[in-house]
Amino acid sequence: MNDLLGKAIANAASQVFMKLLTDEELHKQVALRVEDLYHTYQVKSGQVNLHSQEKAITISLKTCLRKDQESQEKVAAFVTGLYLQHRIERAAQVGGSLLKRFGKSWFPHIQDRELKFALEVDAELEMYLLKQIKAQAINFPTEN
Repeated sequence: MNDLLGKAIANAASQVFMKLLTDEELHKQVALRVEDLYHTYQVKSGQVNLHSQEKAITISLKTCLRKDQESQEKVAAFVTGLYLQHRIERAAQVGGSLLKRFGKSWFPHIQDRELKFALEVDAELEMYLLKQIKAQAINFPTEN
């Protein structure tokens, strides 16, 4: 390689380096990517809470402030939809999704930071699941 080409490559590399040091948008993108990698590392190394669908529904129903049958059925349908539509890798996906869907008045204990893991459930799927749960509701025991 001749000296002129070597200097041109070094100059280009230096310009790229300076851009990396000064570009705020690029800093944000790099920070988001690092955060994504950290979350992936947490999942792969087992450093996250993860529950079965049944356990996630049980915890959601127990921690929901709304204890009437209709509200409990809605929560169960939503969590079931999450597990049907998505690959759940951490409990924060369920918590963030519940908080986003139902709000603090239903789940005040869920931390806002879990919202970044929130997932959507298809509305038609959720309604179908709710109808199926309601059809079975006549067999649910009631508390006195």
